[in-house]
Amino acid sequence: MTFASKLLAAALTTASLLAVSLPAQAGLIGATAGSQYYFDGGAYSGVQSFTVDGVARGNSFGYFDVQVKDNQVIYDYTGSATWSTGAGWSSGSLYIENGNLLNFLGAPNITNVTLDAGSNMVGFNASRITFDADSIAVNWAGLNFNGNTRVVLNVNAGALPEPASYALVAVALAGLGLAKRRRKA
Repeated sequence: MTFASKLLAAALTTASLLAVSLPAQAGLIGATAGSQYYFDGGAYSGVQSFTVDGVARGNSFGYFDVQVKDNQVIYDYTGSATWSTGAGWSSGSLYIENGNLLNFLGAPNITNVTLDAGSNMVGFNASRITFDADSIAVNWAGLNFNGNTRVVLNVNAGALPEPASYALVAVALAGLGLAKRRRKA
């Protein structure tokens, strides 16, 4: 067995072990989230950052708790009021007149966000949700809420490529290079 063959066998073994031991991340758990309230054309509060772990967190104004799970965002309201209307804020595909912006770092790309049937905020519908690959914007301007109000969003996030996938591609390219080199000799 030549040195190149031994090297290729070792690389394949290592890549195979990596493929078995390193699962891809799918969903939001483990990502860093930034939650920020927007009103009347701009950010109204500082960003509250947290690691997504499924635990509910209150917002800085005490109107709701936000809980981010692997594939859901849940807003549970803690008081009663009507969200004011004002000038809108937009950035790319995101839009908020009065609401919450969630940004995610270290998460797979967000591919879809839908309104869950468990939501009960009167007047809140899919047109009030905008998103891009890294963020979800929720606009509840002009809507009423009370202590029983809940907004549940279902989030689809694609899997990040596994490190083992990169290793397998590297091994395959190395194997092709060795095979080409061998043919020339």
